[in-house]
Amino acid sequence: MKKEEKGSRYFWNRSQKVSNLVSTLLEKYERFTNSLAASSLSRQYLDIQIGNLNVQPKVSICIPAFKIDYFEEALDSAISQKYSNFEVIVCDDSPGDRIKEVVLKKNDPRIIYHKNQKHLGGRQNYLECIKISTGEYIKFLNDDDVLSDRCLATMVQYFEFLGPMISMVTSDRKLIDENGEILPDRSINRKITDRNVIFKGKETGDYLLSTHRVIMGEPSSVMFRRRDALRIPHGIINLTNKKSYCHVDLIMWLNLLKLGDLAYISEILSFTRIHKNQVRWNRETYLRCASSWLVIIFSFFKEGYLRKIRTLLLAIWFSGLGVSWAFLKLLGFDLLES
Repeated sequence: MKKEEKGSRYFWNRSQKVSNLVSTLLEKYERFTNSLAASSLSRQYLDIQIGNLNVQPKVSICIPAFKIDYFEEALDSAISQKYSNFEVIVCDDSPGDRIKEVVLKKNDPRIIYHKNQKHLGGRQNYLECIKISTGEYIKFLNDDDVLSDRCLATMVQYFEFLGPMISMVTSDRKLIDENGEILPDRSINRKITDRNVIFKGKETGDYLLSTHRVIMGEPSSVMFRRRDALRIPHGIINLTNKKSYCHVDLIMWLNLLKLGDLAYISEILSFTRIHKNQVRWNRETYLRCASSWLVIIFSFFKEGYLRKIRTLLLAIWFSGLGVSWAFLKLLGFDLLES
């Protein structure tokens, strides 16, 4: 065997061992940090029954639309809400007219259709939705996800009952496949608790940064006040004086958690779709976004998060593991998926 071939095989075998080691460390790290961080995460259980509302503040369901595949199903779930005072904002960022055709077919005056003059991209399209909306509350709905028909009514109840102490409401959520069938739970949607809970804002932010587990879920899972989004000086999906094109939902939630606590509802109120047409990160994007994690940590550290040395060290350690994982992914090694 040639010397070059021996060296190449040796490098491959050693690298694969490192890959397996990093995967094992990530798996153990998730179990360790989740239990450690959760033990210090304050929670106030809501054992009271929240009754019907006497008022119905306006809610804006915001759909940043781009792909047609499941858009009509998402739109149908929006207009089928058991709540009377809402609008549906559709910001169409697609190149054609197929999304517009679906909207026109519904002939529903509650739907406000807006065609972007130029392609904005997913991040900017979220902001466009907020700008056009007129509701007191914002409820994002991705164009491939689905809302329960009780989503608006239930989340607004919690906002109105709990008042300014909370800045976000989320709920249990399920994953669905291309046919709308419910999938087994994964790490991304593992249920937090079987009870309705208030989590402290800053402590929850520390948990997100030190575990990379976004317990409130994707944009389709969360409701927040429009005025809170507008009062963040650098923008709800930006770091201070810096734009970020990775981890947009995480940055959004961390900005909102500075303003109040998180209310979690144990009822299933949204469904996140997993399908083959979703945007896939390439290997270079994995590395760039993993590297940006450290930037996010120190940006939010400056804003008051991670002031306990334990959570700061956990966050930094995880960032290092994440970069190692992404680098091995870049080299083409298969890593274990949780």
